[in-house]
Amino acid sequence: MKIVIIGGGVMGRLWTGRLASAGHDVAIIDASPQVVSELNRDGVSIQERDDMTRHAPARAGTGPDGLDTPDMAFFFVKTDRTAEAADRVAPAIGPDTAVVTLQNGLGNGKTLAERFPARQIVVGSTEQGGALTPDRRVLHAHDGDTIVGPYVEGGDAGFAVRVAAALRAAGLKAEAVPSIAATLWRKRIFAASVLPVAALTGLPAARLLDARVFPAVAALAGEALAEANADGCEFRLDEQLERITSLLSAAPQAKASMLQDVQARRGTEIDAVTGAIAERAAARGASATVCAAITALVHGRELAWHIED
Repeated sequence: MKIVIIGGGVMGRLWTGRLASAGHDVAIIDASPQVVSELNRDGVSIQERDDMTRHAPARAGTGPDGLDTPDMAFFFVKTDRTAEAADRVAPAIGPDTAVVTLQNGLGNGKTLAERFPARQIVVGSTEQGGALTPDRRVLHAHDGDTIVGPYVEGGDAGFAVRVAAALRAAGLKAEAVPSIAATLWRKRIFAASVLPVAALTGLPAARLLDARVFPAVAALAGEALAEANADGCEFRLDEQLERITSLLSAAPQAKASMLQDVQARRGTEIDAVTGAIAERAAARGASATVCAAITALVHGRELAWHIED
């Protein structure tokens, strides 16, 4: 298949390496000329969990010029860059292209649906994760499940089925489901509870389970869960905390993506994670004070970079 990856960060490189190794024709689009030059020169290297290194050449560009219409387009950019990235790649998207978002944050599916036919959009959650090493290899820290489904609840799942099949052929655990809403909320609960706490403390995954830290994770999870249940889910907090604990324990040294952003002094997605939870709560006359506070604290960490400079 012809596949386009939008975003040349950790997840974009991980997907590129796996899909290219499976024989797919993969191209990367990234807004940074520096990233594009690096990928074209060095390709993608992935250090797997068994210490085997997987390498694949990369074909990258800042736009879709010269690309054939892809069968699939995967978005792996920050939430606040989704609109710009979608506009950038739009000329290459055809009527049979599966447009896929596995991004963190709320609202990415809606942003894509404003630019592409809703029936083509596939949304989902992935437990895959990693980090870039100093020599620009992807350290594949977590090899979990990927679940995808149609953006339109109850809509045609054909695009999602194709995406899951391509991922499985590349050695990734993936399945397509007809209704994705509950899966997305599980992802949001995990992201809201784990990412900002990791970003503020600097702790790797397993250290977030420390009894002195985990109460913050649990408080954030509780507020995110309240919004999930207000949206029609029937989650129990103890079950979600057990899931969070299991995921953190499975990759004890993994660094959350928001922690990686803070360490690299990149802007975070906090507004689309805990910020979005707080906004949803306020819109229905409720409150998510912990989410609102943690959002302010992460913004404060971002502001401190400018003071330090």
